Amino acid sequence: MSKRLTLNFFVILIVCLIWFTPVVWVISLSFQPNELLQKTTTNFLFGFFPIPFTVENYIKMWSSSFDVWVMNSLIVAICATFFTTIFCSMAGYAFARIDFFGRKFIYPLVLAGLMIPGELLFIPLFTQFSSLGLNNSHVGLFLPKLAIPFGVFIMTQYFKGVPKEVEEASVIDGANRLQIFFKIMLPLAIPALFTVAIVNFGGAWNDYVWPLVSASETHMRTLQVGMSLQLGNRLGMYMGTSLAGIIISTMPTIFLLVYFQKYLLRGFAIGTK
Repeated sequence: MSKRLTLNFFVILIVCLIWFTPVVWVISLSFQPNELLQKTTTNFLFGFFPIPFTVENYIKMWSSSFDVWVMNSLIVAICATFFTTIFCSMAGYAFARIDFFGRKFIYPLVLAGLMIPGELLFIPLFTQFSSLGLNNSHVGLFLPKLAIPFGVFIMTQYFKGVPKEVEEASVIDGANRLQIFFKIMLPLAIPALFTVAIVNFGGAWNDYVWPLVSASETHMRTLQVGMSLQLGNRLGMYMGTSLAGIIISTMPTIFLLVYFQKYLLRGFAIGTK
């Protein structure tokens, strides 16, 4: 191994250790008793080894309303991901392949949505959903996430990269537009679909501000809102329990990123050409 490769290896190793140390610290603290974390400053600062080891924090967290928060977050994230993937793929295919009136004007407007902060829309959305009776409901929580400009952009760029000869051959074989889209184009766009799905699932799962605004009733709180409101003001007393909830809440997104990272990278690489 050359000196340059050795230096690069140690630099990467140091960066990984700097990044991974707080993660190990949080995991270790979640397996330590709340009473010890509250009383022992030394254990809080240097407790990389859970002594004494306990799973009581995870049991306490799950025995509260945690299961309700998790179910609400799952419903919102799964519904938002499913519908967003469908709608963004249909919009992307239309912008990439169908020459309709106003396409060159509408597409830039859709991309302009990337520059608009979501918080700017909360007041009109809340007012509109209140008049429709959709606040404090699962529909009201995932409805604003049905289509995202980022997803439309990724799908449009991906479909532009598919050779037109594929569609022309399908037309010669007698396929109509819907058959071409669902049977030919969608299977080819699996990497881009996974990219949009993973990004949207992570955004919906970790969303905090809109569920806080839309869902005021306790039984409709999502995971992030429930943990924040119930445990945030008692962080010193329930440090271990709070950290246990944080670790559980990060598991779905970490699993998706690790398991589907090859599709995610392919989608970014091809979709942004």
